[in-house]
Amino acid sequence: HADLFGSFPYHPSEIVLHRDRSLLPAGGAGEWPSLTVVHRPERSHCQLTAYLDRYYPAVGARTAEPDGAPPRRPWLQTWGAFVEPSAEDVVGRFPFLRVVHTRCLPDLLGRLEKVQGTSGVYFAGSYAAYGMGLLEQAVQSAESATSRLVESLAEEG
Repeated sequence: HADLFGSFPYHPSEIVLHRDRSLLPAGGAGEWPSLTVVHRPERSHCQLTAYLDRYYPAVGARTAEPDGAPPRRPWLQTWGAFVEPSAEDVVGRFPFLRVVHTRCLPDLLGRLEKVQGTSGVYFAGSYAAYGMGLLEQAVQSAESATSRLVESLAEEG
């Protein structure tokens, strides 16, 4: 199936885990949104910065200042950075390949559908469901593959 999976177009991407609040809008932690989107016309993509303390309140509570104020050094995750976080605030860089959904996707998904379950192998991932190629599609495809596996096991009895 290497030819099938080699047909899916991928784009190199990177998530940066950092604590550089200069990537957030002006204001304090109470004013920062959960997700900051920056678009520049000369760029082919947007920069997304997630304020993780807001997504994961337990983390925010652990990193709050001693007086209980919101953290001065929040936990942030930036994807598609064209404004680089300061090096001293970078905790880690995580490169990955992200599937690019193009006009050829319906054909590729049809081909994938035909090989699902062959030799008891089921494929799942963000490439295996129609959508934006995010974690939601990975979960959707995993649920579908699991359902098919359970059905095939029930048929075998």
